[in-house]
Amino acid sequence: KQWYQRRVHGQMAVFFRNNHFSTMYKQGANLYLLVTDQGLLHQLDVVWETLENIEGDIVFVDHQLNPVQPDAEAGAGGGSPDQDHLLAMSLQKEDQAQRDKDREWQNFKEKHLGNTEGLTDSELAARLQELRCCSWKGKTRRRRGGVGQWPGTRTG
Repeated sequence: KQWYQRRVHGQMAVFFRNNHFSTMYKQGANLYLLVTDQGLLHQLDVVWETLENIEGDIVFVDHQLNPVQPDAEAGAGGGSPDQDHLLAMSLQKEDQAQRDKDREWQNFKEKHLGNTEGLTDSELAARLQELRCCSWKGKTRRRRGGVGQWPGTRTG
């Protein structure tokens, strides 16, 4: 309640709920979240949804904050089975790519940085910078008579 009272009319903020970031906008006494639902992608009138409580009782509104009713087939489950399957496959592929990226990052940290458990973000950044600096210095020492370059880059 204190957070809500400190928001200024017309102010935007970042809202985090259900492991998802949203753009929040305050207009008068109302809060709105920018609609990012894939199921409403082709509903051009649907721009914001109301945020009145956490139970999910929402009203969709347009860019002028006037209530709109999305098409019935636009909601979840309204797509064709083929479209739903393609969307599910795409999401599955994105999830796998993210898991692979996370695993690669973990392997890199273990190999090059040692135990990073309990480090603050700035301590981890300092270690990464030191690693990058040491790697760069090693490459310039190995090059004969040339200007140094960052690891992973090529000279023309």
